[in-house]
Amino acid sequence: MSLEMVTDSIWSMKTPLKPMGLELGTKTTVVRTPDGLWVHSPGRLDGELRRALQAIAPVRFIVAPSRVHHMFVKPWAEAFPDARVFGAPGLKKKRKDVDFHSTLTEDTVEWGDTIDLELYAGAPFMNEVVFLHRPTASLMLTDLAFNIRSPVGWWTRSYLKMSNADGKFGQSWLIKASTRDRALAKESVERMLSWEFDRIIVTHGEVLERGAKDAIRSAFSWLL
Repeated sequence: MSLEMVTDSIWSMKTPLKPMGLELGTKTTVVRTPDGLWVHSPGRLDGELRRALQAIAPVRFIVAPSRVHHMFVKPWAEAFPDARVFGAPGLKKKRKDVDFHSTLTEDTVEWGDTIDLELYAGAPFMNEVVFLHRPTASLMLTDLAFNIRSPVGWWTRSYLKMSNADGKFGQSWLIKASTRDRALAKESVERMLSWEFDRIIVTHGEVLERGAKDAIRSAFSWLL
């Protein structure tokens, strides 16, 4: 596990992960803000990674962006006790073993105007919160889309083919299945599309460096 530079203020770190036997992997995104490092969807943490982060700046914010992506948040909170820990709506109740400082809402302003956020409403099972890093025009997603270019294993390939996301930017069929209120979800996506972004950093797969808005419109064509 090592940090990979995405821009001069964003890094990512890949962690092996096989939910339901699917070799999707997971990615932690680290953003340098004026107040310190902001960590999105923390993955496994070891001493080497901890030292690498500390060499850049203090870790100030740890973000569990959905009710699904929270597995490693506790070790990070323990490793960086001075950081503030934020969770998606519903996580405080689900993870009572984690001392969350606050729930992510549109009123969350702890990191100033560097990073905007939007809840993908209408899908309470996930309650995924999407983020925009304004200075680099980078959209950050968790499970709302994949960009796995070289899937490994027949089960993973079959799953992605079923989701029309085999070797390309796409969306799991589970997103559509878990969206209970399409009107609310559509409003959320439309607000996301009103942002200015050129890049999409996904938690599962590779960074999409261009065509970002068209990719979102295509992924959510069933909703828009």
